[in-house]
Amino acid sequence: MSKNFVFTGPNALFMLLAALVLSVPFDAGAVPSFSRQTGMSCNQCHTLHGGPVPNFTMTGKKFRAYGYRIPSIKDSLQSGEPGDQGERLNLLNDFFSVRFQSDVYSKTKSPGAASYSEATTNPTTRLAGFYAGPIGDNMGLWTEMYFIPTGSANQEWSLGLASFEEFDLRWVFNPDNPSTSFGMSLTNQSVNEIAGFGPFPVNIGGGFAGRAGINGWAHPNYANVLFTGWVNDRHAFNIGLNTGDTNPGWDRYNWVGAYSYAFLNTNAHELWLNTAFRVGHDVLPLTSVATVPTNTRDFSYVDRIAGVAATRAGGNPYVAADIDNAKSYMAEVRWSRQDYGPHSFEAILRYTTNSEDYTDGGRTKLSSVGGILRYGWRHTWYFGPYWRTDDYKFRDRLGVDHAVDSNPDVGVWFGYKPYENVLLNFQVARTETLRLDQPPVTGGRIYSLTLDFLY
Repeated sequence: MSKNFVFTGPNALFMLLAALVLSVPFDAGAVPSFSRQTGMSCNQCHTLHGGPVPNFTMTGKKFRAYGYRIPSIKDSLQSGEPGDQGERLNLLNDFFSVRFQSDVYSKTKSPGAASYSEATTNPTTRLAGFYAGPIGDNMGLWTEMYFIPTGSANQEWSLGLASFEEFDLRWVFNPDNPSTSFGMSLTNQSVNEIAGFGPFPVNIGGGFAGRAGINGWAHPNYANVLFTGWVNDRHAFNIGLNTGDTNPGWDRYNWVGAYSYAFLNTNAHELWLNTAFRVGHDVLPLTSVATVPTNTRDFSYVDRIAGVAATRAGGNPYVAADIDNAKSYMAEVRWSRQDYGPHSFEAILRYTTNSEDYTDGGRTKLSSVGGILRYGWRHTWYFGPYWRTDDYKFRDRLGVDHAVDSNPDVGVWFGYKPYENVLLNFQVARTETLRLDQPPVTGGRIYSLTLDFLY
């Protein structure tokens, strides 16, 4: 660590609190929604459940595919008979949950900075409420709303914002079939998440998964309308249309789809080949990133690669309206073992390739390779290193090729889970600023300790 990161003052207090928390023994509990519906623990639904983002087991993937239910398990107030249409009532309960998150300790060194920022602690970082479960015989819903303090320049609750985040409404045609289901989805989640292959891992996505986002929970909204399938507990697919990365309009749209095959398909041992694509005319450009200035509370766009806007006639960053054609393809291998003695792990290797042609004659290509290993001991202690390399190629509107250099993105995550629904997460990450025709500005580091719990 930097010589600026010393254990005095707030640093010493942080270490004392962490030591006290980690020294207390706890028994295992359960997380909401799925556990309330089935009586099972969260480890049945998630591989190495915990921060910063969990992933799904076979059971979890199937739970999503069947409209956030397990076939034959129902807990509801009912009247009428299936097939009565408007006279049929089926109200299910116990599927509402709440999530609390606290920034226990954060310290950042921005790219090019000489020293670290002031250490901060924010106990009221985020509050979220969500529903996950069936809402009728054939319908199910996952949705989450965040309440966050990003309306304030200092991330304080004097001004707060609400963000209507994840939304996935399923209509499942045959919800009681034990191994195969088909349905439709209206969702604002990415095509890779619909079958349970996301959002984890967030660090190795490259351009394909690099949709707009602010602090991981606010983004320009969009819509996917998809036909979904889960076949013989081996195949998962979805295909349909997407309005775009930054808007809900259908004037310009994208085709999106994903197909996955399970070579090993038990919770104890999974091996998947997972593929996805997006082609169309309405994406957030690879050269730009979304931001939300606190004085406007609306989305705006700036260069992801400093200097790109200067090559344009108007001097503005590229936005979705500047896209002529865009293509993205992703392929990954996922291998996981659960409860191999006290050990569990998941390893993912991913490759993405992206290309964009702009209406002014410019063009960008991005290829990414990344990997992550997450190891867990007794579903309590976790360790997760990750890396990703990016290869950018940018040609401006005049046909001039420009160099875009970058360094491998590396980081590591440590987790301690005293209960199944409580996580203490410590992360070390690297940041850098990309620049056109110049070396990247490096040296940025982030150290963060967060507390995440659900009820």
